[in-house]
Amino acid sequence: MPTHRSPEDLPVAALVAPDILALLEESPTDIAAETEELHPADLADVVELLPPERVPLFLTALPRDRAADVLRIVPVG
Repeated sequence: MPTHRSPEDLPVAALVAPDILALLEESPTDIAAETEELHPADLADVVELLPPERVPLFLTALPRDRAADVLRIVPVG
């Protein structure tokens, strides 16, 4: 389970997480294209801000190698 930090500690993630949540609802297939410019560390920060039940959908919306990069970074605690 990720150790949650406050959104203030994750400025890029705090900006994009609401958009990612909207895409998860409206068009999950667009997530890969919309996040391709983001560093995997920023996506790992997004994972920390998403509701836990949305994380699997987010990760499966990414290409497999990209999701693996994100998972290598997500803090566990």
